[in-house]
Amino acid sequence: MEIIEFCGKTDIPIGALVKIVKNFGNECEPFLNMTGKATHPFKKGCKKKGWIGVSFFEETTYGTNFNFHIDEIEIL
Repeated sequence: MEIIEFCGKTDIPIGALVKIVKNFGNECEPFLNMTGKATHPFKKGCKKKGWIGVSFFEETTYGTNFNFHIDEIEIL
């Protein structure tokens, strides 16, 4: 039996491929349509229920690791 670990307090599996489809914090940021792997929320950023960490496959001017609310992502 395979044990599945989920990101933070969500039902998103660790390592799931995700795409950013919304950015409630700032629509002007470069994150829309970027893809990455889901993980636990990072220390810097919101870690409340419904938040996950996303490690982008490409570098942004702000880095590669960010937290997003599950309403801002799409699982691919």
